[in-house]
Amino acid sequence: EEYLVADLAPLAGRPAVASDAVVTAARDHVDTWRQAKAVVPQYVALSLRSTDGAITPGFDKRPVWLVTFNGAEYNPPSLCACAIQYVKASTAVAMDPGNGAFVTAFGVD
Repeated sequence: EEYLVADLAPLAGRPAVASDAVVTAARDHVDTWRQAKAVVPQYVALSLRSTDGAITPGFDKRPVWLVTFNGAEYNPPSLCACAIQYVKASTAVAMDPGNGAFVTAFGVD
C-alpha cells in the first residue's frame, strides 16, 4: 500500500446505478461497515495520484460512485502507513456508476 492523494470533482447527471444499490453493494467490500457513523455516496470524477504527482493508471478523472463509510476503519489487504496512525482512517469504496461493479477501496482521513 502506498500513500495516494484523491482528487474529487462532482459530476452532473444521473448514473445508471442508483446510490442505494451502490451503497448496498459497497458494503460487501468493507468488513467494518457496521461501525460507520455515516455513509456518504457521491457521484464524482476520481483522480488518484502519488505524492510526486503521478496519476495512477485508470484513475484520471474516472467517473465513480464514491461511497465513504465514515467511522468504519480501513483494513488494507497489506500493511500501510495508515495502520500505525492513532486515529484510524475511514473506508471509501469506488464503484462503477454504469454497472455497480467494485473499482477500488482506500482509507480516507
